[in-house]
Amino acid sequence: MNNRISVIIIDDHQLVLNGFEFILNNHVDIKLVNTFTRADALTLLETNKFDVVLANINMPRINGIDDTLSIKKNQSKTRVNAISNISEGIF
Repeated sequence: MNNRISVIIIDDHQLVLNGFEFILNNHVDIKLVNTFTRADALTLLETNKFDVVLANINMPRINGIDDTLSIKKNQSKTRVNAISNISEGIF
């Protein structure tokens, strides 16, 4: 299939990365390019284009909002989906 959706995932928890990798690798229309803890992903995003970035916006010493704005500035067609473990106010 030539029109597969290219995806990368950025998160600081290996268990989360493994879970998403397991889920996405079972879809024929999705190509999971790689998973990252952050630094390598931002470098890769400067030189490569992807359809979707799943990114944790609440990682230690990292401002996920600023990273998202940077990705959108450099790759306006890339969809960024925020993932987070923040559960304040959710019952």
